[in-house]
Amino acid sequence: MLADGRDFEAHEELEPFWLAASGDTRRWLQGVIQFAASSHHLRRGRLAASTSLAQRAAERLADAPEGWLDFPLGEVARAARRRARGSSPGDAGTDIDRSPIAAGVPSPSVALRGRVGKGRAR
Repeated sequence: MLADGRDFEAHEELEPFWLAASGDTRRWLQGVIQFAASSHHLRRGRLAASTSLAQRAAERLADAPEGWLDFPLGEVARAARRRARGSSPGDAGTDIDRSPIAAGVPSPSVALRGRVGKGRAR
Protein backbone atom coordinates (compact mmCIF):
# COMPACT_ATOMS: atom_id res chain seq x y z
CA MET A 1 0.00 0.00 0.00
CA LEU A 2 2.76 2.44 0.78
CA ALA A 3 4.35 2.11 -2.65
CA ASP A 4 1.32 3.62 -4.34
CA GLY A 5 0.87 6.37 -1.76
CA ARG A 6 -1.96 4.75 0.20
CA ASP A 7 -0.31 5.26 3.57
CA PHE A 8 -3.49 6.58 5.14
CA GLU A 9 -5.46 3.60 3.83
CA ALA A 10 -2.91 1.22 5.38
CA HIS A 11 -3.50 2.95 8.70
CA GLU A 12 -7.27 2.76 8.30
CA GLU A 13 -7.18 -0.91 7.29
CA LEU A 14 -5.12 -1.98 10.28
CA GLU A 15 -6.72 0.18 12.96
CA PRO A 16 -9.74 -2.08 13.65
CA PHE A 17 -7.41 -5.04 14.17
CA TRP A 18 -5.21 -2.96 16.48
CA LEU A 19 -8.24 -1.91 18.54
CA ALA A 20 -9.35 -5.54 18.95
CA ALA A 21 -5.89 -6.96 19.66
CA SER A 22 -3.97 -7.33 22.90
CA GLY A 23 -0.43 -7.96 24.05
CA ASP A 24 2.38 -8.15 21.52
CA THR A 25 -0.05 -8.23 18.59
CA ARG A 26 -1.54 -4.90 19.64
CA ARG A 27 1.90 -3.30 20.15
CA TRP A 28 3.28 -4.59 16.85
CA LEU A 29 0.20 -3.47 14.95
CA GLN A 30 0.53 -0.04 16.50
CA GLY A 31 4.14 0.03 15.29
CA VAL A 32 3.12 -0.85 11.73
CA ILE A 33 0.35 1.77 11.84
CA GLN A 34 2.82 4.37 13.09
CA PHE A 35 5.24 3.46 10.32
CA ALA A 36 2.43 3.93 7.77
CA ALA A 37 1.59 7.31 9.34
CA SER A 38 5.29 8.20 9.21
CA SER A 39 5.27 7.45 5.49
CA HIS A 40 2.18 9.59 5.05
CA HIS A 41 3.95 12.56 6.66
CA LEU A 42 7.16 11.90 4.75
CA ARG A 43 5.37 11.92 1.40
CA ARG A 44 3.96 15.32 2.32
CA GLY A 45 7.34 16.75 3.24
CA ARG A 46 6.78 16.80 7.01
CA LEU A 47 10.12 15.31 8.00
CA ALA A 48 9.92 16.11 11.73
CA ALA A 49 6.51 14.43 12.09
CA SER A 50 7.68 11.49 10.02
CA THR A 51 10.81 11.03 12.10
CA SER A 52 8.88 11.27 15.37
CA LEU A 53 6.37 8.62 14.29
CA ALA A 54 9.19 6.42 12.98
CA GLN A 55 10.88 6.62 16.38
CA ARG A 56 7.69 5.51 18.13
CA ALA A 57 7.18 2.73 15.58
CA ALA A 58 10.76 1.54 16.09
CA GLU A 59 10.20 1.41 19.86
CA ARG A 60 7.05 -0.67 19.49
CA LEU A 61 8.70 -3.01 16.99
CA ALA A 62 12.01 -3.37 18.88
CA ASP A 63 11.37 -7.02 19.79
CA ALA A 64 9.35 -7.90 16.71
CA PRO A 65 9.99 -11.31 15.20
CA GLU A 66 11.44 -11.47 11.72
CA GLY A 67 8.28 -12.96 10.27
CA TRP A 68 4.85 -12.64 11.79
CA LEU A 69 1.63 -13.96 10.23
CA ASP A 70 3.41 -14.21 6.85
CA PHE A 71 4.36 -10.52 7.17
CA PRO A 72 8.03 -9.48 7.38
CA LEU A 73 7.65 -7.50 10.59
CA GLY A 74 11.40 -7.44 11.18
CA GLU A 75 11.88 -5.59 7.89
CA VAL A 76 9.31 -2.99 8.91
CA ALA A 77 11.14 -2.58 12.24
CA ARG A 78 14.45 -2.04 10.42
CA ALA A 79 12.86 0.48 8.04
CA ALA A 80 11.40 2.36 11.03
CA ARG A 81 14.81 2.46 12.72
CA ARG A 82 16.46 3.76 9.52
CA ARG A 83 13.90 6.51 9.19
CA ALA A 84 14.02 7.36 12.90
CA ARG A 85 17.75 8.03 12.64
CA GLY A 86 16.80 11.15 10.71
CA SER A 87 17.97 10.92 7.14
CA SER A 88 17.95 13.98 4.95
CA PRO A 89 14.63 14.52 3.13
CA GLY A 90 16.02 13.05 -0.10
CA ASP A 91 17.44 10.00 1.62
CA ALA A 92 14.45 9.45 3.89
CA GLY A 93 12.18 8.66 0.98
CA THR A 94 14.31 5.76 -0.14
CA ASP A 95 13.21 3.58 2.76
CA ILE A 96 9.65 3.73 1.43
CA ASP A 97 10.81 2.04 -1.75
CA ARG A 98 12.73 -0.60 0.24
CA SER A 99 9.92 -1.11 2.73
CA PRO A 100 8.34 -4.57 2.77
CA ILE A 101 4.95 -2.91 2.78
CA ALA A 102 5.89 -1.12 -0.43
CA ALA A 103 7.32 -4.26 -2.01
CA GLY A 104 3.96 -5.89 -2.54
CA VAL A 105 3.93 -7.93 0.65
CA PRO A 106 0.36 -8.56 1.77
CA SER A 107 -0.86 -6.42 4.62
CA PRO A 108 -0.98 -8.21 7.98
CA SER A 109 -4.73 -7.59 7.95
CA VAL A 110 -5.12 -10.51 5.53
CA ALA A 111 -3.68 -12.91 8.08
CA LEU A 112 -5.37 -11.21 11.04
CA ARG A 113 -8.91 -11.80 9.83
CA GLY A 114 -10.40 -14.39 12.14
CA ARG A 115 -7.45 -14.23 14.55
CA VAL A 116 -7.95 -10.88 16.24
CA GLY A 117 -10.94 -10.08 18.36
CA LYS A 118 -12.86 -11.94 21.02
CA GLY A 119 -9.62 -12.75 22.81
CA ARG A 120 -8.07 -14.69 19.94
CA ALA A 121 -5.22 -12.30 19.13
CA ARG A 122 -1.80 -13.85 19.46
